[in-house]
Amino acid sequence: MLIYGFDWRSYRELVMPAFARWLTANDAGEVEALYAATSLAYEEAFLPAAMQSARTWPRAVAFVATLPRGPHSLYEYRLLCSADEFTVLSDRYLYRHVPHLHRCSEALAAVWSAIVEHYCAYGEILTRDPVETEQRPTVTRAAVGLMSQPEGVKSSPLQLSEAYFEVTSPDLREEEPPEGFFLGQHPNVLRLRGWLASISPAALALFEYLACGRRALPFEDGLTPGLLGALTRVSLGHYIGYLTPTEVKRLAHCLHTATAPETEVAVRDYDRFRQGVASGQETRLIDEVLPAYGSNLLTAVRLAAEQDLGLICRQQ
Repeated sequence: MLIYGFDWRSYRELVMPAFARWLTANDAGEVEALYAATSLAYEEAFLPAAMQSARTWPRAVAFVATLPRGPHSLYEYRLLCSADEFTVLSDRYLYRHVPHLHRCSEALAAVWSAIVEHYCAYGEILTRDPVETEQRPTVTRAAVGLMSQPEGVKSSPLQLSEAYFEVTSPDLREEEPPEGFFLGQHPNVLRLRGWLASISPAALALFEYLACGRRALPFEDGLTPGLLGALTRVSLGHYIGYLTPTEVKRLAHCLHTATAPETEVAVRDYDRFRQGVASGQETRLIDEVLPAYGSNLLTAVRLAAEQDLGLICRQQ
């Protein structure tokens, strides 16, 4: 799993209002303009003529055109496309009826994922020479990356001065997809859950929103059993959860004194666990094993909190 910085402001003020106009009034103009800049749209433009009918955008347009637009449906679409209201109602553990479409569409989910990835998901971790950074041209469409401070600059690793924004063009983002913080595969995510539970129940709940399928996402095209029996979306983007900037700051507060286990120690602890299971002597559960990627989670949370970003999680 990978987590990225999540530009909540762009998501709330640019992306979801465009989807709201599309669903409520069948006005696809703004979403089409957003989608045209994505890597998915660029790649599908090169499909052979015989396969053009299989492109994602025409299928999504055809699906939305068939949606019912009675008063009850319009109310559902308003909740679905209001980033703030939907977030309040997105907890699957509490709500049996999370706002959703009556029918699912893989194409619509793919359009949403591609737009979110292009405009809202930032996670590139780089170290650049300061001269090179200063000489980079300013562009209208800025992509925000969480950056490491250049060598030689003295400051606390958790201070605002150690993370800054890089301005990149959409073309560069297509050539170099953002690299998120890696959290490991399913077993390590379970270990992260157990480790967070030992620190703070609130931290555990927020992590479940981010990476364990507890939070619903708009335009889900399929529901399958996920971590801990939760439902996770299955789509082109494989996004499974997010945190708002406010939630990230709360998580950072919960973890402000936390120290992640060293990777070597976590690896040895997991080896001992496996040997104990094989010999029938191990009494611990998998989520009682030390996590190997705790430092990645702490770094991502603290950087995002400093930059007033949310976080979004994607399955590989």
